[in-house]
Amino acid sequence: MYIRLTRSYLMSKKKDVIQVMFAIPSRFHRHNKTKLINEILSCLRKDEDLKKCNPYVCICEYCRERRFLGIPRTTKSEPRFCMCCGKSSPSVTFHSNLRRAEELIKLGAKMILKKEQFIKRTLLEQSLVALMASFEIFVREVYSLTIDFSHVVYGQSIYDRVYSDTRNQFLNLGNVNKHLKKDASINLKRELTEDSYKFLSKMYSARHIILHNCSAKDKDYISQTGEDIKELNKELELKVLDLRRLISIIKKVAKLLNDELKNVLFKYEADTFEVYKSEKRPPPILPLIDK
Repeated sequence: MYIRLTRSYLMSKKKDVIQVMFAIPSRFHRHNKTKLINEILSCLRKDEDLKKCNPYVCICEYCRERRFLGIPRTTKSEPRFCMCCGKSSPSVTFHSNLRRAEELIKLGAKMILKKEQFIKRTLLEQSLVALMASFEIFVREVYSLTIDFSHVVYGQSIYDRVYSDTRNQFLNLGNVNKHLKKDASINLKRELTEDSYKFLSKMYSARHIILHNCSAKDKDYISQTGEDIKELNKELELKVLDLRRLISIIKKVAKLLNDELKNVLFKYEADTFEVYKSEKRPPPILPLIDK
């Protein structure tokens, strides 16, 4: 996760956290937090290379490394990948996959001729599969990272174990909500409208019959969605508006999860700096203020 080093971000940190985070020399410790932040920002501006850049700090969700990075102000894109392990944040990957699915949906929306309807249906179905797969992976990754950062401040990460153990536990919305309520304090039934929750649950079932039943509605689908039994064996009919609605809903859920992960990550960051302070260990990232 890349965080831009702005005054507002630094002001949100405790003074002692800032001192350790930036390896502040002891002669600056008498400064109050505002003056300390002014010194840091001043150092960033004095550097001939850095003052042409937007400064970021990377706190990787996966390898837990921290690094400073300057991005030239003329560059429109923001940093995406960890400089140590090469992974991108779950949110970055998720939204990248959303953009790909949106392009497929746009193609499908343009197909209005009768001879194009099979291709249109295929594009919409594969868009749904891609959207739900991306959403499932995102939720599972954020959930596993949240558990990891909440329980391991210093020591062996449990992310891989949690992610592996939940392989088959995020295949329907009921199980997803149960895990999020228990371990992430997020209740999707409360955060979403009743119609949105039911619609999202229906999309889980729709993905299943696309992949496992040639898009034909089976008894499980009828039971899960509450559709009339007369719909049994009928082919799933997806509309462009359905997929656009789905994107809107999963974006909302993704923001809730990403905000929760940020909160956990920032708490972890503060807790680890306390460990560095108490053990008088070297700071996790390089100093900005010269000694």
